Formats: sequence, C-alpha cells, structure tokens
Amino acid sequence: MKILLIAASAALLAWGSAQASVNLLANGSFETGDFNAWNYSLVGSTDVPALVYYNPTVTAGEPTGGLSPDLPGDYIGVYRGNPDNELIQEHVYLLPGNYTLGFSAYPYSYQNPANEKFTAYVDNIAVASINSANVNAEQWYLISGNIAINTAGWHVVRFRYKVNGAVGRDLLVDRIYLVVTPQ
Repeated sequence: MKILLIAASAALLAWGSAQASVNLLANGSFETGDFNAWNYSLVGSTDVPALVYYNPTVTAGEPTGGLSPDLPGDYIGVYRGNPDNELIQEHVYLLPGNYTLGFSAYPYSYQNPANEKFTAYVDNIAVASINSANVNAEQWYLISGNIAINTAGWHVVRFRYKVNGAVGRDLLVDRIYLVVTPQ
C-alpha cells in the first residue's frame, strides 16, 4: 500500500510540474512570424505599427532563465516607438489558482527622448511591466509577476505598449507566457 501511495504521489507531482511548464498563451514567442493567435489593435493614430521581425542574431543573446517554457526562437515582436498605444490580447480559460505572467524585453535605442512602458494585464489588473526610462538600453530583461485567479472562466490576457512622449525607444519583446505558478 505504501508503494502505491508513493507512486501515486510521484505521478501527481510530475503531472503538476508538467502543468506548470505549459505556456497557456498561443504564439508567445511569435514563431509563426506574425501576431497569429493574438488580437492586435491600435488605440489612436499611428503610422508605425508593431510587427514581428525575423532576427536570430538578437534573439541569440536572449536569456533562457525565468519561468517561460518557450526557448528563444528566431522571431521577436518589435514595437517601434511612434504609436501612442498598442494592444495584443488573448482570451484564456483559467481555473482558480496562482499564475505567473511574463515576457522578455529589450529596449533598443538610447537616442529617442521619450520612454515607453510595456505592461502585462489579466482582466485589466496590471501584473508585470517594464518602463524604458528605468533600465539600460540594448540588453535583455526577464519581466514577470504573479496573479491569483479566483473564478474559473474566460479571462483576458492583454499586453499594452504605451509611449509617454513624442517618440520612444524601440522595444523588442519575446517569450510572452502565462503559466501555473510552481508550488
């Protein structure tokens, strides 16, 4: 009986660990080469919208730490500093529990005077963000935060890029993820 209990406990632990490493968001590393699976929208006018860019040279320097189950690939989301406000979002069915939401970010240019903020939300609750005014340019950052979900159902996971000023730095984003927080 003890052996059966130990085997069952080990199986549950392995199942829980496997669940924690699954990205609940589709196309979080943009490896489709576009915003496929994301609802992309611009708020206000812009002449330079975000795009997905093939650049294995930049992604080769990306750190592999953090909780993202995705490895760096060859594509990155590029926010080019000019729009006022851009959103990407997905609807995800979540059970009650604790989740970690995060992404990799690379502020690209020192030249532009304004700064931008990239913020991750679940149901309009800010979970994690980076503000380019507070970090050095041209290096990767792993950004994440935790949120408790109390109600099972469909939840909106949204990422907002907002420029505060005339022209912000370009911001490269990759490995966007939502995972069950490991215990």
